[in-house]
Amino acid sequence: MKKIDKISVIIPAYNEEDTIQNTIRALNHISKVGEIIVVDDGSLDNTVNKARAMDVKCIKLTNNRGKGRALSIGVDKANFDIVAFVDADLGETAQQISYLINPVTRGETDITIAKFPKSNNGGFGLVKCLAKWGIQHVTGKKVNTALSGQRVLSKDTAKKIIEKECDSKFGIEVGSTIEAIKLQKEIKEVEVQMDHRVTGKDFFGFLHRGKQFVHILKTIINKKIDSL
Repeated sequence: MKKIDKISVIIPAYNEEDTIQNTIRALNHISKVGEIIVVDDGSLDNTVNKARAMDVKCIKLTNNRGKGRALSIGVDKANFDIVAFVDADLGETAQQISYLINPVTRGETDITIAKFPKSNNGGFGLVKCLAKWGIQHVTGKKVNTALSGQRVLSKDTAKKIIEKECDSKFGIEVGSTIEAIKLQKEIKEVEVQMDHRVTGKDFFGFLHRGKQFVHILKTIINKKIDSL
């Protein structure tokens, strides 16, 4: 088996000037991280300049094109055979991505997904339940961490599963998970102590979750139609 010493980390970022540097700094402490690629998805703040100041590869998109497109662009620019997807708002807890790297680089599984600690600070779980139900409904497989964006996988697999989801925004995790299962890729959920910003229970939080729900539902419906 080919020994894998380094991986590429891809960070899709939108208006994350407050957290991007801490996230990059934490990733720099992981020995197997060979490069960090920040794809600024049309941020309106200082995200891209904060990232550039950390001496990492930065790609600036002029318009907000969605997480799926940002990941697709990042994968195309990656120089290593294994890639990690990391959200920009993890801060210092991004260092926990190291627990997801070894099972993939050792060939123990095809894909790892971070399983966050349970939190009571977010919404009421409707979006999470929809995502879990949708994946099982389409594929017959149960994935508890359906919405987690923290993943490690081969570049080749990433290209295949992101290609069909590159225009997806809030449905990217669910859609790409379904595509991975269709390709018969083994998925391992790994418990971590990561933390990131949660959507609150105010008006804007409900609005955000409403958009998520609609995007994910559309993704599930489209995947189900494709499987018929």
